[in-house]
Amino acid sequence: MAILSWQSYLTLLACCLSPAIIAIILHYFLKRWKWFNSLNYWIRQVSIGLIFSGLALCSFYFGVEYSTIDPSGLYKDVVGNFGSANASPLIAGLVFGGPSGFIAGFAAGIYRLVIYPFGSGDYLRAAECITVLASGGLAWLLRATLFDNKKPRWFYGLIIGMLIETFHMLLIFTVSIAQVDSVYAYGIIRVCDIPCFVTVGLSVALTLIGISLLEKEKLINKVKGGDKRIATKIQRWMGLTFVIAIIVTFSFTYWGNYQKTAYDISQNLNNANYDARVKIQCDENVKVFSDFVDSSKDYLKAAKDSGTYQVCKYQRIGKMGYTVLLDYDSKRIVSIPYETLEKPTTYDNKIGVEFPVDTIYPDSKTAHLREVEGVMYYLKWEEIKLNKTYDGKSHELHYIAVALISRSEARLELGIVVRLTSYLELLVLIGIFAVIYIFIKKVVVKNVYKINDSLDKITGGNLNTKVNVRSNKEFSDLSDDINQTVDSLKHFIDEANKRIDDELKYAKEIQQSALPLTFPTTNLYDLHACMHTAKQVGGDFYDFFNIDKKHVFISMADVSGKGIPAAMFMMRAKTLVKSLIEANELKLDHVINMVNEELNKDNKTGMFVTAWFGILNTETGVVEFVNCGHCNPLVGKSPRFNYLKMEKNCVLGVIPNMKYKLEKVTLKSNDSIILYTDGVTEATSKNKKLFGEAKLKEVVNKAKTITSKELLDVIHKEVDKFQHGAEQADDITMLMIKFKGKK
Repeated sequence: MAILSWQSYLTLLACCLSPAIIAIILHYFLKRWKWFNSLNYWIRQVSIGLIFSGLALCSFYFGVEYSTIDPSGLYKDVVGNFGSANASPLIAGLVFGGPSGFIAGFAAGIYRLVIYPFGSGDYLRAAECITVLASGGLAWLLRATLFDNKKPRWFYGLIIGMLIETFHMLLIFTVSIAQVDSVYAYGIIRVCDIPCFVTVGLSVALTLIGISLLEKEKLINKVKGGDKRIATKIQRWMGLTFVIAIIVTFSFTYWGNYQKTAYDISQNLNNANYDARVKIQCDENVKVFSDFVDSSKDYLKAAKDSGTYQVCKYQRIGKMGYTVLLDYDSKRIVSIPYETLEKPTTYDNKIGVEFPVDTIYPDSKTAHLREVEGVMYYLKWEEIKLNKTYDGKSHELHYIAVALISRSEARLELGIVVRLTSYLELLVLIGIFAVIYIFIKKVVVKNVYKINDSLDKITGGNLNTKVNVRSNKEFSDLSDDINQTVDSLKHFIDEANKRIDDELKYAKEIQQSALPLTFPTTNLYDLHACMHTAKQVGGDFYDFFNIDKKHVFISMADVSGKGIPAAMFMMRAKTLVKSLIEANELKLDHVINMVNEELNKDNKTGMFVTAWFGILNTETGVVEFVNCGHCNPLVGKSPRFNYLKMEKNCVLGVIPNMKYKLEKVTLKSNDSIILYTDGVTEATSKNKKLFGEAKLKEVVNKAKTITSKELLDVIHKEVDKFQHGAEQADDITMLMIKFKGKK
């Protein structure tokens, strides 16, 4: 990475923050502009896309100029800027919708391709156009597949921004290497890759962070291990695996190529020195240095005239390297590169420059780094001694051949290979990650959710639900196994229900047999009762019997709960009341006090009874009664039935040593008492309305009936009509006694 000027870094910072700030402000207002949200979806997407295409073009125009940088030492004029152009389509697509991102990238890319002036940097322009268009398409694709059309979290934005810039750098190198040399292409990448990675990645990440803070979302969700979703665990473990893979592969790639580069440098320099030796040995024009160094002060001309330049004519190493021939005794340059001889005025100062042999390098096996005239070179030297005969005399020639190559050029191949390999590995690994994650999410996780939805319905009681996930054999087998299990469960439930129904049927018969089913009608009173249980066995009960010739006992009770436990508690309470009344000549309130004490004994279940007990004197019409938290009876005759005013004592079976109060009411001729449980007044319609006491009173007063049975039938029909098919929630029990008066 090249070091840029501070002005360039400020420009990159502005390029990074501009689209992020605009996106956050735009998101804030668009959430609150109802008129904008009422527009057609595509109108909104096109509008947002055009806004962000303008931001991308601003980055093209106002970013850091390539022409201000000489990245490789081979200066060339390049038209264009670099900054965060690719961030704008990504932000539009990931935040506001896939189509807006594609429109932003397409509009900016076409404008950059058509309007921007042509120049020697056409290949850069082509790479930028392709990349900015790919940014919008990638944002649309990822939002639709990876993120389920939702805004991603900020760290995904950072990764996506760096990923698109990796593709951008590869594209620059690919399209530029065909038009210029790899040295310059690598130089461009070396200057702008890290700044572009950071600028684009941070721009997208800061946008998502700002919007999350606006929406009061957590930037980091801390989820307990057992609560993590499969997709979340896959993301983290795969991400960690790929990060480790990238680090390991990069390390091995760099280390291997570094070793290869060092070896190649040493071999190239060795070969150059060997070629110099061969050339000296074969060239008869090579003269002893001392033969011309004293005869002329123009060393360059003397060296050229003597033919010594031929030693290095073919010894060019790469673009900037060469071989130098030194005289061992004088330690002065006697030969320079062939290209130098073509421009002697440029390199006159090199002729005769002191070049101490002992500072070059004492070991000829390895190339070492040395500074030569302000430039860092890898160099290797070789001592050359040979005897030549010319002018009829034998001469001993003693030279040092020094092969040099600049460090930047020597490491060029290493930089190119490492960067290209790293970019490709990054693209491939992230691509594999995305494909695997999408596959797992769409094929595995999505099907797991479908199965869970079906299982939720099954566990909710809908055993007719069928699991039908057949995207592959494993899920098809799992669906079949679940369906078979549910079918077996239904079979066992049906069998169990059948057995329970049979048992409840017998229990109901036992319960019904415990209730009086023969209803007396005399010249003194008319009595009728009925019970309609919510389940096959209920917790309500009624009772009546003659205490003596002129007293009739009547009762109505409701046990807490339903089913068999309530029925058993009901039987116990009913039996206690009847046995105590028949066996003792006690007042009704004393009997109820005793019943309460008995029910409180060993009542571990906490069940209780609401009840109304009364004794009618068939001669006088006086009714002595005790109310134990039960519903108020209706007393009177049509159309003047009213609710009986009374004190509501505590329910039975809750508080021991409770003293219940005896009350009285006198019935006139043809007056009636209607007893009922809360299953009547709390009957519920489909729209969750209650039948209520007012409705009951209205029905009773409107009924034009003669007998108790007829009136109870009318009440029951009205309750059924009110429920209109809704499930009966509670037992419906009623008893009516009509006092005719003494004749």
